[in-house]
Amino acid sequence: MIYDVGDPVELTARWTVDDVPTDPDSVTCTVHAPDGTDTEPTVTFGATGQSLATFTASVIGRHVVEWVATGAVTGSEWGRFDVRDSETEQAGTAFPQGLSSWVPAV
Repeated sequence: MIYDVGDPVELTARWTVDDVPTDPDSVTCTVHAPDGTDTEPTVTFGATGQSLATFTASVIGRHVVEWVATGAVTGSEWGRFDVRDSETEQAGTAFPQGLSSWVPAV
């Protein structure tokens, strides 16, 4: 899916330990925009082992998402998505939003 400038981007991370959904004690989400700015949207928890964040797309291009977990689950994961200008239809390659799995760091 490709997002347009102004769209909300729903980000999701799933955390497991030994294939069992597990909540970390703390999670941060940082969105690195192509213009060099970083944004840390507020992270909330959904179902056990699920972290959620919403980011409003404002810069055209590839965005990189970094999730960092500490506590019961410790590690980091990366994702990416693209944003286009809906007025000019300038689009890049779309990538799935958020993350689909998590492997804790050892």
